[in-house]
Amino acid sequence: MTTQACADRRALTYRAPRPGDATALRAFYRALSDSSRRLRFMGTIARLSSAFIDRLTGDDHAWGGALMALDGDTVVAIARFDLAANAEFAEFAIVVADAYQRQGLGRDLMTRLMAAARAGGVRRLYGEVLAENVRMLAFVRGLGFSVHCDPLDRRVMLVSLDLTV
Repeated sequence: MTTQACADRRALTYRAPRPGDATALRAFYRALSDSSRRLRFMGTIARLSSAFIDRLTGDDHAWGGALMALDGDTVVAIARFDLAANAEFAEFAIVVADAYQRQGLGRDLMTRLMAAARAGGVRRLYGEVLAENVRMLAFVRGLGFSVHCDPLDRRVMLVSLDLTV
């Protein structure tokens, strides 16, 4: 667990989700704007499934890993990676609360997630981003990700980062 000041001097805590965080995570996802939720999940969702929350907050991390940022007891961002079948590749996702966007929090959290994935033996992170999500595409490009159009769906961009370099 580490603490760092956000751009407006709020002290944020970074740590992995724990079993007791289910309620806070549900509140975080509920509080996201419709736009942020749609861009994160590439569609509309009414609520997160119990299985999704249980996996994030459980003790078994054979599926991958997650990190979240908290402002006091409030979750303000979460990033995760899910291991592919060969465990050398992992799909990532990140979402930052609307009020905390554009303050460097996403970059900090993603840098920490990339280090955790690398330490866990992941060689490549990849993900799918809606082509209309220009802020996310600029964000991942700034982190060194390559960006390519999905040949099967022009509405989706495929992003990936080699963690071995």
